[in-house]
Amino acid sequence: MKKRMFVLMLVLMAAVLMLAACGRKEETGMQIPNPWTEAESLEAAAETAGYAFTVPASAAEAQDLTVRLMNGGEITQAEYTLEGRAVMLRKGPGEESISGVYTEYENKTTGTAGGAEVTLQGNGDTVSLAEWTADGYSFCIYCEEGLAAEDVLAMAGEMA
Repeated sequence: MKKRMFVLMLVLMAAVLMLAACGRKEETGMQIPNPWTEAESLEAAAETAGYAFTVPASAAEAQDLTVRLMNGGEITQAEYTLEGRAVMLRKGPGEESISGVYTEYENKTTGTAGGAEVTLQGNGDTVSLAEWTADGYSFCIYCEEGLAAEDVLAMAGEMA
């Protein structure tokens, strides 16, 4: 009887150890670092990035304007609220798309702002994404809720 009890205890202990080994894996604490850092102002962002970022008057005057830099200036981003809608503006060196928006929109047209051809995308009669390049930089305006095309082109003209 003692042998059986001893064997049963060994089996139970082995089962408990096996279940414990199947539990959570130890986390290493490694995370991908956040590439975005907040800048105190547009001027501070320009100093860090090495290029100026001119935003539309509606953004420059906004109380909730937030300016960020990706990897020290690969992209400069400004976010603010315009008529209750979140608006994101970006500028970065190069000719590639910097919007980070991969939505397929119903409409795709072009317009002109500041001498640059601007690609406008959106649904219905609003524009959610505008992208263009000028003087070696890529630009974008993004508003998920959409804005009037005329307003987006006017903003792009102020940025170019």
